Amino acid sequence: MQKTININELHSLLLEEAKIIHRILCDNDVPYYMLGGTMLGAIRHSGFIPWDDDMDFGIKRVDFAKAYDVLKNNLPKQYRIRTLLNSDSICSEILKIENTNTIIEEKGITSPNSQIGINIDIFPLDETNNQFHFPHTLFFLQKLHKLNYEVLIRKSGLLYTLGSVFTKRFGRDFYCRIIKKILTKQKGDYISNFYGAWLQRETVSKEVMGQPVLYNFEDTQLYGVSRPHDYLSSLYGDYMVLPSEGQRHLHILNMYYREDLYEE
Repeated sequence: MQKTININELHSLLLEEAKIIHRILCDNDVPYYMLGGTMLGAIRHSGFIPWDDDMDFGIKRVDFAKAYDVLKNNLPKQYRIRTLLNSDSICSEILKIENTNTIIEEKGITSPNSQIGINIDIFPLDETNNQFHFPHTLFFLQKLHKLNYEVLIRKSGLLYTLGSVFTKRFGRDFYCRIIKKILTKQKGDYISNFYGAWLQRETVSKEVMGQPVLYNFEDTQLYGVSRPHDYLSSLYGDYMVLPSEGQRHLHILNMYYREDLYEE
């Protein structure tokens, strides 16, 4: 029987991991920001939103490759970086820093190669010149990539066969490579988390992001956006009002410690 992880244990594991990521990035001069519900938790709860089951960080595109390198070279053994090239649970450029001592079951993830442990998401942050508009090409490519991703995890049928041939020829990250080229060339007065769940609402002015600022988070401090009110209002509206139970977004169905790490 698998040993389950409750929400309090999850928060402890995530916090321990966040401290490690914070230390590595700071030691190597890589600025980062808390994003989304993690930033909201810092402001509204001085830590985790009580029911939240993940953490999100963001790193500007100019520092993203360096962040990958320093994390890869300095993470303790129990952690590893998962990307779309080594995990079926990922379909964009984000990095997932995984605790390999754990296993989670997520909504909508069923492929055998999608098994992953408790993790923290790190998103690339890109410049753009318009708060409410992205080139239609970006969204078209993103839809094509998502379709190919969904076809591949089915593991059967004609579309799977065609998708496998395409992926073998061009690479699983084909569409993301093109998206990255387009995003990298964009310049402007706004910063966007293009791969975020809130789409254009995750695009704010450079002044709102500003230089990272330390905020209390549980028993430590983590970096977040310079103007949290403007950022959180863009994402959530009246962010200080607690959502009803039906509006609370959860990602994880079940979570366990790996069976080989403990004795019955």
